[in-house]
Amino acid sequence: MFRVLRPGGRAAVVSTDWKSIIWHSSDAGRMEKILAAFAEHCVYADLPRTLGVKLKSAGFNVSHEAVITQYHRNNDPSLFSHYLIERIRGFAPGRQGVSEQAVTDWAGDLQKIGERGGYFFCLNQFLFVVVKPLREQ
Repeated sequence: MFRVLRPGGRAAVVSTDWKSIIWHSSDAGRMEKILAAFAEHCVYADLPRTLGVKLKSAGFNVSHEAVITQYHRNNDPSLFSHYLIERIRGFAPGRQGVSEQAVTDWAGDLQKIGERGGYFFCLNQFLFVVVKPLREQ
């Protein structure tokens, strides 16, 4: 990114802290297993915690940082958590001993919880706006 950005150019980087996920389920053990299986999708599950330093080390000036909280109290198809359920359904089976049936039951449980008004999802993402210096420092 540093190489291709022109001097004075800006870029926005959004990174998810997957270790910050909070998701209500009626079966906490199953939820934990499924999230552990999904964790395999990301080598750096807590990258935002060190990303600012890494961007500065790469030569960028970090001009803005912000938290983007994905907080959902329902399982509406337009929301990030609904999208995430589908991504997990496609990724988790066969990992960490998680079966296709366990993921199906998990997704059905979240749907039922939502229908009863008890849905709760929260996940933090972080925005970093960087600027390439006009001249190398």
